Amino acid sequence: MERETKKVLIVGAGCFGLSTAFYLLHDGHDPVTPELASQGQKSRYQVTIIDSSDSVPAIDSASYDLNKIVRTSYSDKFYTALAKEAIGVWKAGNVCGSNIYHESGVLIVGLRDDGSSDQHGHYADEGLRNDIEAGARIRYLNNPPEVLSVLPEGVNGGAIFHSGKAFLNQDGGWASATKAMEAILQNVKDLGADVKVNAKFKDLSYREDGRLAGVVLEDGRVLQADLVVLAMGAWTPSNVPCSVPDEVRSALYKLLIATGQPVLTIKMPQEIAKRYQDVPVTINWETGVCTFPPNEEGIFKFIHHSNGYTYESPLQTDELRTFVNSESRPSTHNSIMVSTPRTLRSHGVKGTQIPSDLLQYLHEQLKATYPELAKYPLDTTRLCWYMDTPDENFLIDCVPGFDGSLFIATGGSGHAFKVLL
Repeated sequence: MERETKKVLIVGAGCFGLSTAFYLLHDGHDPVTPELASQGQKSRYQVTIIDSSDSVPAIDSASYDLNKIVRTSYSDKFYTALAKEAIGVWKAGNVCGSNIYHESGVLIVGLRDDGSSDQHGHYADEGLRNDIEAGARIRYLNNPPEVLSVLPEGVNGGAIFHSGKAFLNQDGGWASATKAMEAILQNVKDLGADVKVNAKFKDLSYREDGRLAGVVLEDGRVLQADLVVLAMGAWTPSNVPCSVPDEVRSALYKLLIATGQPVLTIKMPQEIAKRYQDVPVTINWETGVCTFPPNEEGIFKFIHHSNGYTYESPLQTDELRTFVNSESRPSTHNSIMVSTPRTLRSHGVKGTQIPSDLLQYLHEQLKATYPELAKYPLDTTRLCWYMDTPDENFLIDCVPGFDGSLFIATGGSGHAFKVLL
C-alpha cells in the first residue's frame, strides 16, 4: 500500500535545516551505511527548504566556515556519545566524502597541575572521564616536554605548551565546514529536496479552521506544508512568528540568545604551512582560544570561545555589547531586546569587524601558542554568530499549541556542526 506523503517545509539551510532534510529524505533508513539503505523505497516526506540568502550555504551562517573542531570531550555523556557516533560517520566518508574530516587530534591545554582548569575545571574533569569511558585514545601529557612532544619537528610551541599539564585526544580533529555543507546540500538535492533561495520567512499561514497551513514569505508568497521546521540558527529570536502564542514567544526569547564569537585567519607561505600541517587542534581551557592546523591553501584559523558579543539593533546604536548572561540583556517597558547577527550580508564590511581591544588580546594569545605565526598580518576577521542556550543544550522540539505540525530545531551553542551527519 502506498504511504501518505507529507509536505515538510524547513526554514533555514544551515546545519539543523540540511541535516533534518537529509534524514527525513531517508525516512528512517540508515543514510550512511549502504547495505541498510532504503533499497529504492521512496521517502514519505516531500521536503522544501527555504533560506533568505541568495546562495546556500549562506555566507554569514555559522557553518559557512573554513573548518570546525570535531571532538568528544564533553561534560555530558550524551554529547560525548553523539560526537563519537558522528566521528564514525565523518571517517566513513559516505555522505560528505573522504577528504572532509582530518583526524589531527585535539590537544587540551590550560590545565592546572591537578589536571583541571581554573575556569572550566568541572567541564575538563568530566570531559576527560567521559572520553576515557567512551574508549577514546587519550595521551596524558604531564610536563612541558611531553606537551611539546605532540608538535611536529620544526614547530616551536609558545608559553601555553610550558604552562602545565595537558592531554591529547587522538580521536578527534577538524572538518572542512563549508565543503561539508556543500556536500550535504548536494545530497539533499539529489534526494529530491526543493531548495529555494531569496525566500525570506515572514510568518506562518493558517487554514480556515485555524490549523497550520505553511508559511508566508516576505514577498507575499504562501508555501503550503503539513509540517514546518524552524531552523534559522542565530536568526531564530529575531524571526519568531508573530502569530505564535505570547507565552511561546516569551519562552524562546528567554532560551535563545544570538552571540558573536571572534574568528580570525592568517595566511602563511606554503613552506611554513607545510611545517604546521600536522599540528593538533588546540583548545585552551584557560583562555577559550582555539587554533587549527593550516588548510591546503596555507590559511591558519584561530578563534575565541567565550560569552561572546550581542547586537541589539532596537537600541539605536551600532555598537556590539559584551554578553554576560541572560539577566544582563536590556529590555524596554514591554519587550526584551533581541540580539540579531551583524554580518557581511547585513552591514557590509563593518559586519566583519571585531572589537579592537580583542584583536590585541588574540594577537597575544597567538604569540603564546605559536610565536612564529604572530608576525603574519591578519587575513580575515569576522564574528561567527552562535545560537546559544543557557545550558548549551540543543533546542529540538515541537512547539506547543500546533498539534505536532510546527517544530523548532536550533540552539547549536557553538558545537552542533560536529554532529551534522
